[in-house]
Amino acid sequence: MILIYFFVFFIIIIIKNILIIYFNLKNINLKNKLNYNMNKEEFSDKNLRASFILPQSKSEFFFDKIFEIKNEAILINIIKYLEYNDLLILKQTNRNFYNRIHNKKLMKLYILNSTINEKNRLNFYESNININKMKEMIIKELYDYKITKNIYKSILNLSENEKEKNTHFKKVLEEISRDINRTFYTDKFTKGNGINELRNILNALAFIRPEIGYCQGMNFIAGALINFIENEEKCFWIFLSFIDNIELNLLYLKNMPDYSIRVYQLNYYIKQYFPKLSNHFKKNQINPEIFFSKWILTIFSNYLPFDVLYNVWDIFILDQWKCIFKFSLILLKIMHDKLIKMDLQEFSQYFKSKNNMNDLNFNNLVKFYNSFKITNKKLIELKEDFFVEEVRKKLNDPNSEWETDQDEFVNQYKKELDEHINNINKTTNNLQNKIEQLNKEFEHSEKSYDNQLNLVNSLKLKVELLIEMKTGYENVLSHVKEPINIKAQKKNNSNHNIYYVKNNNNLFSKLNGNDNNNNNNNNNNANDNNDININNNDSKPPKKKNKLIKLLKIKKEPKTEGEKLQKKLKKTNKEIDNVNKTLLENYKILDKKKYHLEKIKKEKDEFKNKLENIFKESEQIKKNLLKNLSQKLKLTAKFVATNKY
Repeated sequence: MILIYFFVFFIIIIIKNILIIYFNLKNINLKNKLNYNMNKEEFSDKNLRASFILPQSKSEFFFDKIFEIKNEAILINIIKYLEYNDLLILKQTNRNFYNRIHNKKLMKLYILNSTINEKNRLNFYESNININKMKEMIIKELYDYKITKNIYKSILNLSENEKEKNTHFKKVLEEISRDINRTFYTDKFTKGNGINELRNILNALAFIRPEIGYCQGMNFIAGALINFIENEEKCFWIFLSFIDNIELNLLYLKNMPDYSIRVYQLNYYIKQYFPKLSNHFKKNQINPEIFFSKWILTIFSNYLPFDVLYNVWDIFILDQWKCIFKFSLILLKIMHDKLIKMDLQEFSQYFKSKNNMNDLNFNNLVKFYNSFKITNKKLIELKEDFFVEEVRKKLNDPNSEWETDQDEFVNQYKKELDEHINNINKTTNNLQNKIEQLNKEFEHSEKSYDNQLNLVNSLKLKVELLIEMKTGYENVLSHVKEPINIKAQKKNNSNHNIYYVKNNNNLFSKLNGNDNNNNNNNNNNANDNNDININNNDSKPPKKKNKLIKLLKIKKEPKTEGEKLQKKLKKTNKEIDNVNKTLLENYKILDKKKYHLEKIKKEKDEFKNKLENIFKESEQIKKNLLKNLSQKLKLTAKFVATNKY
């Protein structure tokens, strides 16, 4: 990278040294020599090469090496230090190199990076406007007048003669006379001959382009040209080039047919790049025409200061309408924060005042130039969209009337549109019926799925509760001691043993063969006393009675807390297994219902997508029908005459 910059710096030094040597040895000031009127007769390639200190072969070798550079950024870094007249000299020195750097794209980069000096601007205009070709064209147009030389003066004389014959032309010249006195107030117009030059140029244009005549705004463009170009005739040819080659003619025709198109295009880009500002305009009923009319009808000449205007025009020469839209968007970007706070009245007042232009600087404007992507292809597309929209509006207006040669096209369009709508309705009705059926099926399946889901959720909840119970039982069991044996119970809990003996006395009697119920109470009392004595004396009961107690404890003794919990735990585990089994079966049913539901939904979405695509295709077909109608209507007499349907 360092080597590249070093190489660029080295080349710049070489070019400067070549020019310095040339000036010193020949003592010729190239700018004065050209005198801004360079032509092939005065400076041939041979003479100009001879004036260079470098031999012809070395000069070609040097510039051919520069020509081999492919990086345009490097070329820009080289040529931005040169003035435009120097580039014109390079044209004579090495045409290949000049053609390389003078292509439209590179010249635009050159202007954006370095700008053109005021003294060299006329050369730039003339090199991009073929005046000789325009003169040949005018001679053909004025063939009946047999004009071959002094074309501009001849046109002025013819306009004076036409004024006496043509009443309409006389009114146009009177309108010009009214406007020229309020064009500019520079010294050239207040003290010099600017007003007469302006009148002559506008009168000549009105004669040569009678379909335009004169339109307000033309005076400011011509006046701005006069302000920096000394030659009145050159101002005329440059302005004529603006009108013919940059499509200003359609803007200046009667009823300004192109004006509405340009406003439509600007609205599109405002909406694209400044959506908040666009919404603000709609909300406050602000029409961009308030400022845009002043900008486009005068190509900013009645808005921008001259030092900014001429730099903008340099790009306008190359980019034409793209330049107008880009600088319009740049100005809106700079004013955005102010404009978005204004109502309609404040907005109008703001653009009437010229105080908002004082702080404008070209360098501040041009840095945003490449921020906005505007192409000629898109402008043409928007122009077609505008005409299509105009046709649509007229078709929807019940009071609209069509010319005789337009009726056939309109009727054919309506017939094709009706056929298309009928076909679309049949297709869409079938699809909509299928979608309705699927909606009902989906609704029914969704309810069934929801019910099944609720059942699954309830089973899951039941399992969770059982698991919680199981966990609780397990936690309690971990803190319960193991059951003690019978002997330990007798020693540690004599009352517990008495309880079982007392409550099972009848059973003892039956086992002893004593069925005398009358002796039960006595026996019980005796047994009570005996038990008490036994326990008190730590003596063992009779062997037969011990067997009975063991038998009774096996059959009748309540279970311990641990055993009860174990039984409950076992039961809970069994319930968990059963519920899990039921849950698994219901999950399978749920999956089937879910699959069926998704299948219906997918099928329904497919039909919906088909329907949407049909509607989109239908809209495109309708738009194409309108576009075809628009193209046909452009061939009719009314459109050819007025550029309107």
